[in-house]
Amino acid sequence: MPMKYILSLLALSSLLVFSQTGVEKFTGNWKGELRAYNKDSLTMTVQMGLVVIKQNDSSYQWKISYQLTDTGKSDIRDYLLFFDRKKQQWAIDEKNGIVMYANLIDGALHSCFSVANSNLLIRYSLEENALVFELFSYGSNAWESGTEDGAYTVLSYPVGTIQKAILQRSN
Repeated sequence: MPMKYILSLLALSSLLVFSQTGVEKFTGNWKGELRAYNKDSLTMTVQMGLVVIKQNDSSYQWKISYQLTDTGKSDIRDYLLFFDRKKQQWAIDEKNGIVMYANLIDGALHSCFSVANSNLLIRYSLEENALVFELFSYGSNAWESGTEDGAYTVLSYPVGTIQKAILQRSN
């Protein structure tokens, strides 16, 4: 077997091991305040929690909770974060038939998906001692422009909502 081939396999296997274990740093019980904004103002504030528990080398419990500040009503979503070996990327299984894929890039977990004419980009990252959750949503109606020579067409989507939570590790 040529040395170049062996080195390529070693490099690939080390990348796979890193990508599979990179989410381990998210394990723990996280709590904080989620704020939602539209283009005009702050629209909502809720308490958010995220519990991440390692189940094995390639799966984690990913439990998100929201508690409405004004009513105290809770919304708990018990998901499964797992590494899909076939697709070679992470996935969040909502346990209802919906699976959303996510990529671990530069230490942050990113997911993009569409639902009900809305497109969402979600990012989980660690910054200092906090887990930062960010969500950007935009609709499906685009504004089109392009270069004068027609070489490039650009579709621009207006951002509708931004959500951000800075979650602290709790015991």
